[in-house]
Formats: sequence, C-alpha cells, structure tokens
Amino acid sequence: MNKKYLIICDMQVDVIKKAGQEGLNIINPIVTEVMDGDYGYVFTTWLNGKDFCIRDTDGWKYCAQIVDAIQNVAISDGVMINCLEKETPLYTNWASLIRDPIEITVVGLNGYDSVLINALALKSLFPKAKVIVKKSCTAVNCIPSMNLYSLLTCNGIVVER
Repeated sequence: MNKKYLIICDMQVDVIKKAGQEGLNIINPIVTEVMDGDYGYVFTTWLNGKDFCIRDTDGWKYCAQIVDAIQNVAISDGVMINCLEKETPLYTNWASLIRDPIEITVVGLNGYDSVLINALALKSLFPKAKVIVKKSCTAVNCIPSMNLYSLLTCNGIVVER
C-alpha cells in the first residue's frame, strides 16, 4: 500500500489552454515529478460542462505527456492510479482513496484554487501527513496573481520552491 501520494489537479487540455504559457510551463516539471517519485497517483478532472472541459471532447482529455508518464511508471511498478471527476474545485471523498499517508504532494493547475483547497482539505483529513505544494509544478488558469496568493496561503503546510 502506498504511503506517498501525488495528486495532480485538472491538467486537462482546455484548462491548460486557458492557462496559456503558465500551464504549458508546468507540464515537464510534473512529468519529472511523476517519473522521479515513488507515489500512488491520483489525478482530478474538472467537469465544467458549460464552455470548457465538456465530457468526451478533446478539451476534457488529460494532458497526454502526464498520462504517458503515469502509465509508464504504473506498468513498471504496479502502483495505484485513480482518476477522479469533480464538478467543483474541491474533491470531498479523499478518505475513501488515501489511507495512512506519510506524504501527499499536490500539483497542477490552480484555477479557482483547486490545488489550494484540496491541499488544505488533505491536511485537515491527514494532519500527521506531510502535505507539499510544489511551486514549480503549479500554475493558474485565470487571474495570474491568484497562484501567488494560493501559495502564500499554503505556507501553513509546506510549499517547495
């Protein structure tokens, strides 16, 4: 059973496009984190359904480079992989997936604070676990200053630069 988890938030084609260069810039660091880590993997998908991230469209699909990296690691190591669909930024059922973690790393697009609120929720559910938000693996898809504010809020947990 995994004790370290990597949570990848909302790295879907439409969300990355909306984030522009900031979204593109975190793909390779996330792929590196996937390849270098020893994790159970959870990735979340945003189901906006109105004007972007509409189920079964190209924009709803997850970033191919990240999916390929996770599949390569999973095939070689037999690790846990879960994909969660969420209609709001916060996923509320973490306790059903994660058991007794020692470390949880949260990365991805921080549009509408997905990274922030899920990191805080995970820390409240698992207060003994080390929760890390990797600055090099986060970006925002709406207001550029929002990622900075989210990272500052996360200083109560652990933000790695």
